[in-house]
Amino acid sequence: MISNSWNKAAGESISQRVMGKVKPDIPLKTKIEEAQRKLQFQITKLEGITEKLQKKHDGIFEKVVNAQKS
Repeated sequence: MISNSWNKAAGESISQRVMGKVKPDIPLKTKIEEAQRKLQFQITKLEGITEKLQKKHDGIFEKVVNAQKS
């Protein structure tokens, strides 16, 4: 018996392997919702970082302006 990529020793038929590749394991809607949750988490995290950086920027700017005035 010749063994090649079409014949697997595991006994899996060609149609089973093709369907395994074509048919997604997890429903697409679930994957999209999970991706949206991850993106929303990242957006919230980045908004927090942006707010902190803006506060630091404003503080430094105020110090520079006060130093220029005096």
